[in-house]
Amino acid sequence: MINIKHPPSIISIDTSNCDEEYDAYVYKYTNITNNMWYVGWHPGLFDGTYWHSSEHEEFKKVFSGSKPVLTLEILSTGLIINMRNLESKILTDQKVRKNPLSYNQAGAPTGSKEPIDIEKCHGFVEFLRNKIRNGEIQEEKFDDIKKLKRLQVRSKGENNDHISRIREGMRETGLEKQNPILIWEEVEPKTKSDMIGNGNHTIKAIDGLINFNQIKTVRVTQEEIKDWNLSIEEMRYIGTLLNPRAEVPTLETDEDDAIKILIGQKEKGVAISGDTDYGVRLIKGMGFKFKRPANIVKKAEKLYTAKIRAKSGQKIAQYDKNHPENLKHLKRKADSLRNDHTIVIEMGTAIPSKIIRAILEAILDKETYPNHYDVQLVYFHNADSSMEKWDNGEHAAVKNIIRGVLDEMGPLTIKDENGNKVKMERSFNTHGMPHTQSDIS
Repeated sequence: MINIKHPPSIISIDTSNCDEEYDAYVYKYTNITNNMWYVGWHPGLFDGTYWHSSEHEEFKKVFSGSKPVLTLEILSTGLIINMRNLESKILTDQKVRKNPLSYNQAGAPTGSKEPIDIEKCHGFVEFLRNKIRNGEIQEEKFDDIKKLKRLQVRSKGENNDHISRIREGMRETGLEKQNPILIWEEVEPKTKSDMIGNGNHTIKAIDGLINFNQIKTVRVTQEEIKDWNLSIEEMRYIGTLLNPRAEVPTLETDEDDAIKILIGQKEKGVAISGDTDYGVRLIKGMGFKFKRPANIVKKAEKLYTAKIRAKSGQKIAQYDKNHPENLKHLKRKADSLRNDHTIVIEMGTAIPSKIIRAILEAILDKETYPNHYDVQLVYFHNADSSMEKWDNGEHAAVKNIIRGVLDEMGPLTIKDENGNKVKMERSFNTHGMPHTQSDIS
């Protein structure tokens, strides 16, 4: 449970199901006067800055009113894709369209569908290249084309060297060797006007040539878009495929572009790693080879986590000489566990084998620890990757190994304050330091 400021219509907020860290949550409102309810999900941590996205007029009236009639419960927390799936399952199970107790007006889509059909996009790129080979290109008025909005596919601004190369080539050969830029017809969401799919550098190059007023284009009609069932996301992805890493005449898609696409997928609740290879397949499709796709996906996951953490005012707690306050906190925790019979080890989890070695060396150091039968490990993670490995098996492995060794060694015989010999069973316990801390200075 947390104490948080809230609208007067809310009687209580139950956050007992909230974990310490999560990417999204599913919430439920219940009107205690008539038992009507509303279920939704939201990315990020529950912190009182977001309340709901319902369009139900009666629910909005109750929520914005002054009568305390609503309870709010956080039902579950976890990955965005899992929270979207949970919301969808709840609304499907409750048959919200026909349920008289539901403020939800419709069901919700699951988060499991891959929004970008990679194979289809590659097929469409070949379709485009066939159009170009067959001469299905136009020379259009440059001033008209450059005014069109663009489907951005690059994370960085224009590359001046590349623009200069295009411009110099056009001064020699005109439009003859200019790669046609892609025009998507009637796809701008609000005005249904045409949009540019790639060729930003070509447009910039021609804009600096006073003797040119034409540009070559290849157009994709609405009929073709519907035939291929292309979404806006797939159109953006196709823009990156037209600049593959192996192509010399075009400016290659770089790693930042790839990461931007992956984070965009995460922000829509799509899993890019873990139980799926969707992210790796997306990046391979852009021309990255060998281990690069997997590494790029890892970077995207890390940056996305940092982005979510920053939104909630959190950062990873670092326990090193550059963070003296955290080191003091670590030392205070370790000191609180020390006594005449305790060995206390303070270590990071990056290399579990080092933890095991440090513990075993301390146990065997009879001069320093002659009557110490209790081992306490105070651990910390300086990276999300270390925490993930630790939680996924390394922690349990360290405990099993150390406890197994202590069992084999048998009880330790010590003398109590009265001079009596007492056999004490050896023990091993672990204590984790906070992995995150406030990023508000």
